[in-house]
Amino acid sequence: MFHISLFWDVVELDQLLPDGISQDALVPEFPLKRAMAGGVKITYHRPIFPGDSLSATRKLTDIYEKQGSQGPLIFYEITTEVETEAGEPVLTEVTTRIMR
Repeated sequence: MFHISLFWDVVELDQLLPDGISQDALVPEFPLKRAMAGGVKITYHRPIFPGDSLSATRKLTDIYEKQGSQGPLIFYEITTEVETEAGEPVLTEVTTRIMR
């Protein structure tokens, strides 16, 4: 799972949120402010080899609300597609975050 940090935005320390994550430009402003990790699902399409030139495309793919035992929860999913310079799929990562 070393690939996750390859595509993070590099930001100044004071731009990090209290949970240590930077504000993601893909995510709209939510009325709920506390964030939790909801999970990560990674599908590997082929190995990453030394010398591979990789690029990633990130998309906000879902937003939905559920009622938790202590109030509303907002879930959002970001899908990252990583491919080689030739366009060959390497992996697909779906990250879920929960706002409460």
